[in-house]
Amino acid sequence: MKVFDLGRQDPVWKVYEKLAAEAEAGAREFHKGPKRFRASEVADCRRKIWYRVGGFVPEPSEPWLNLVADSGNFHHDYARHIGNWAGMGITGFAVVDGKQEEEKYSSKVFEYGGQTFELSCRPDGYIELPSIGAKAVVEIKSMSGFAFPKAESAWKKGPENLLAHLQSDHQNYLWQGNVTAMIRELNHVYLLLVGRSGNHFGLGVVGAARPGTWDPLRGRRAGGLVWELEDADRENILAKLAEINRALDDGKAPAPDFPDGSSECGMCPFYVYCHGAKRKMKYQVEGVL
Repeated sequence: MKVFDLGRQDPVWKVYEKLAAEAEAGAREFHKGPKRFRASEVADCRRKIWYRVGGFVPEPSEPWLNLVADSGNFHHDYARHIGNWAGMGITGFAVVDGKQEEEKYSSKVFEYGGQTFELSCRPDGYIELPSIGAKAVVEIKSMSGFAFPKAESAWKKGPENLLAHLQSDHQNYLWQGNVTAMIRELNHVYLLLVGRSGNHFGLGVVGAARPGTWDPLRGRRAGGLVWELEDADRENILAKLAEINRALDDGKAPAPDFPDGSSECGMCPFYVYCHGAKRKMKYQVEGVL
C-alpha cells in the first residue's frame, strides 16, 4: 500500500486553523466584563483571578485546549441523558429541539470582611437524595484516562479517601461545587465523575465479568461523592475573594499562589503579565500586546 503525507493540506488541519483563528479573534475583540467572580475560577491563583476580573487581555489558548473544553460539554450532556434515562432524576436543565439547555447563570451578592462582591455560577443540575433527606447541586466533571483511575483507586478506599485526593489534586472540583451550592442556597453537593477515555459513568463499577457467568454487578458498588458544606468551607472561599476584591479596588495585584515554573503558571493565560512580564506572548495577536 502506498501512503501519503498531506501535511497542511490534510483536511483535519482545517479544524486547528479554525480554532486558532477563533482564539485570535477572541483576543482582538476582547472587552472587559462585569466585576463578578465565577464559581469555576474560585480555586485558581489569586493573581490570575485578579487579572481576569481586572480586564487584562488573556493570551489566546492553544487550539487543542478548546477541543478538551468541548469534549467536557459533550460529557455533561451525556451524563444527564444517561442518568435520567435510568431514573436518577437530575433536574435544572431542559431539552429543547433535542438539545440540552442548562439553567441560565445565577448570581448572588456576598459580604465578607468589609467587602461586597458578586459570585456567579451555571449549575450542571440538581438531584434529590432521599437517603440523607437533602437536595444537592450536581457537579459533573469529566476526567482524562490518566486522572480517572487515580480517583477510582481513591474511591475504593472510601469516600473520605477520595475527598482527600480531590483536595490535593482537583481542589477546583470541590470549590466550584461549594460556590454553586452557596449561590443556590443549598448545603450539599453531588459530584459525578465521568471517565472520558473509557466511558466510565461514576466510580466503582467498571470491570470485566467473570468468564462463563452473567452477574456483572456482584461485589461492586458505584456512585458519586456527596458532601455537606461546613462553615469553614464558606469562610475559606469568602475570605479569598474578599482579599482579591480589595486588591481590585486598590489596583495592586495580590501575590501569586504559585512559584514561577509551576505547571499552573505554564497553563495560565495571564502569565505574560506576571512572572513572564519581560517576555512577549507565545501567540502573537496584532493589536493586543
